[in-house]
Amino acid sequence: MFSSKKRLKQIIFSQLLIILLSVGLACAAAPEKAGILLYGDSLTWGFVPLENPSPPQRFPYEIRWPGVLQNQLGADFVVIEEGLNGRNAGVDDFSAAKSLDSSIQNDLNLNGRPTLLPIIRSHEPLALVLIMLGTNDIRPYNQQNLDSIKASVTHLIRIVKLGATRGVEPKILLVAPPPVTEGKSERMNSLFGGGYELARQLAPAYQAIAQSEKVEFFDAASIIPVADGIDGIHFTPEANARLGQALAARIKQILP
Repeated sequence: MFSSKKRLKQIIFSQLLIILLSVGLACAAAPEKAGILLYGDSLTWGFVPLENPSPPQRFPYEIRWPGVLQNQLGADFVVIEEGLNGRNAGVDDFSAAKSLDSSIQNDLNLNGRPTLLPIIRSHEPLALVLIMLGTNDIRPYNQQNLDSIKASVTHLIRIVKLGATRGVEPKILLVAPPPVTEGKSERMNSLFGGGYELARQLAPAYQAIAQSEKVEFFDAASIIPVADGIDGIHFTPEANARLGQALAARIKQILP
């Protein structure tokens, strides 16, 4: 009797071990999903355009374009949102930290340059890095011109190219944000007024950068001719949907 119980326990243990080993092997053999990093500003964050955007409000995941992109690409891809309100391509800007305790005000820099490489390293391996910055660079406050913006964006591309540690350089998709315009938000008009013409120059400049650096390019103005939110800067739900769908089609071409 005792021997039979012992034998039964051995059989059960053996079967459990086989099951655990099978699950482990299956997990080990499963291919890693393609990581797609979206590096941007409030347009990527999902900022809701309002006349009085204080405090900022964010569209739900399924409404903002990164969520639409994930839905369109499907389960084989992992879309990683890295959108920060106010982020620019290469200018130190601590203005968002003014309300913080003085001891940490230097820890919130809206410059997209110093944070890009740590973010890449934290999400590796990556199949593709999408960069859509420049809207905040055109603000007169940042004192940028087209040449300085081009230099900043080019440096971001080189960070991606030279910073990978897993032996595989991610594909790069440079996206020119759509032009901005005067809207019904006094706050946004005061921030961006005087930069509208510079915003219209970004797309051809970015296309030239993409050709020179041999990376992929997409002009968001081909889908959203001008930012269609009430504030003249951000996107409506409809524009978010169109952009997410168009970028999904473009990324499928890049990562077949």
